[in-house]
Formats: sequence, C-alpha cells, structure tokens
Amino acid sequence: MADSLAPRTRLSDTIKSMNDGLVQRKKSVETTRKFIEPLLKSGGLDDIRILQTAHSKLELQSLTTIGLESERISLCEQLQAAAAEARREVRNRVINELHSLFNESDVRLEVLSETPPTLSIPPFTVELDVPQGLARILYARSVVTEVALAAEAIFEARTQAMGWIRERAVESSAFFDKLRVAYQMLLVEFGGQVGDRIDLVDLFAPLTLLQVERSNWRKMNFSKLADFPRYLLSYQLSRLRRDGLLEKSGWRLELGTATGGSTKNKANVLYVPHSTNDGQYYLSLRFTEK
Repeated sequence: MADSLAPRTRLSDTIKSMNDGLVQRKKSVETTRKFIEPLLKSGGLDDIRILQTAHSKLELQSLTTIGLESERISLCEQLQAAAAEARREVRNRVINELHSLFNESDVRLEVLSETPPTLSIPPFTVELDVPQGLARILYARSVVTEVALAAEAIFEARTQAMGWIRERAVESSAFFDKLRVAYQMLLVEFGGQVGDRIDLVDLFAPLTLLQVERSNWRKMNFSKLADFPRYLLSYQLSRLRRDGLLEKSGWRLELGTATGGSTKNKANVLYVPHSTNDGQYYLSLRFTEK
C-alpha cells in the first residue's frame, strides 16, 4: 500500500514545487512592474526621485527565473546614468539662476564644495540636496531653515533668515549680561564656582528661559516658548567678538577651543564664525573677574 502511494506523493510534491515557483515568479514580475510603472508616466524620466527610487529598488531584484536578468542589469545602469545627469542639470540650473538673482542684489555667491553642492551666500551657506529636492540654509554650520530646491525659494529664505536673526538677536552689551546670568545659573546647577568652565551647549536651556523678561515669568506659558537656536548663539558670540565686547563691568568672557577629539560629535561643540568663510569650533565658556 505504501509503495502505491509513493508516486502520488512525489507527483503532489512536484506540483506544489512548480506552483510555488510560479507564484514566486508572479510576485517578482509584479514587484518589478511596480517599480517600472512610474517611469512610464508623463515626466517620469525627468523626475530625479523616481529615477533614483527605481534604480535602488531594481538593484535589489533578480529576474533570472524569468529570463530578464540581463535586461534588469542594463536598465539599472541606464537609470543610474540618467539620475546622475538629471542631478547635474538641476544643480547647474539652480546655481545659474541664483547667480542671476544675487548679482542683481550685489551679493557675491561662491561654490564651496560639490558633495553635497554647497554655496556661500553671505552670511549663510546653502546646501543643495538635489536627490531630495531641498535646499538648507545654514548659519555657522547649523540649519536655520529648509526650502524647496528652487532659486527663488532660496533667495526668499535667505532674506527671511536674516530677518529672524535680526528680530531675535540683542545688542552685544545686553547679550553679555544675559550670557553671564546663564553661566551663573549653570554654576548653581552643577555646583561650580566662578571661573569654572561649562560646555557651551549647556547654555541653550537657561538662554531659552532668559528670552523672557523675569517680570513675565509668572504669567508665561513656557510650553510655548521657542528654543534658543544654535545658530543664534553662534551669531551672538561672533558679534561679541566683532564688537570687541569680551570684557565688561569687571568681567572677562573666555571661550575654550574644541580640540580635534571633541569635534567628532558636532552636537557637543559650537561653531563660531570669525569672518564669512572662516571660524572655529568651541567647546566651553567661562567668566572670570578682572
């Protein structure tokens, strides 16, 4: 009886194996078509993100079982080349349009690097994230805002970012005083003494609070208080140096330079510009009495 069932069992296994193979091939075909279909739509071959997505997804596929593996490899190569060419075209177009816009406003634009394309548009730098279609406006290597990758949008964002800084910044004399109060608050928290160094990045919490006049603390909804941003501290410290106001009322402000090791984690240090394209990473700060 067992011998008579063996051929039937083998046949069942063969059918199951073939069915599983056909199902797997069907899934492979359907998955591959899903990645290719956006390329066939109007404008699909001009959209960098569609080209890059199709390339990255198809790179992970295998079409050997349906005899289209060589075609898949060829398509991946062509998609990679098309995406690279599209990125160059967008990069060149945006930079050329920015040159035209800023030449009219007498602002000097300079290409600083290519990976990613980074421009100096004083007092900011602008990173062009071509694959994502975005531009990041940075001051002192900190992101101020992010906009669509278009020359007009970048031009307007730069103007807006300068307005934000002017609106939130205070005169150097007043900032010196706020900074010393923030320093003293941290000394109390950490159990330190005047002259001890504190990390610059620990200043953001007390400076956030000190944006509000003390007379308004009792009625302030602190959950709605905007954080004191990194770029604003960089700006205020740069302005203190520029204004020659590192000493006041018997107090001296000293910044501690970040060493090579401490700059590995940029979240723990702060870049302070000395000029348009020059600056220094700093780790700490202290006040001493003269």
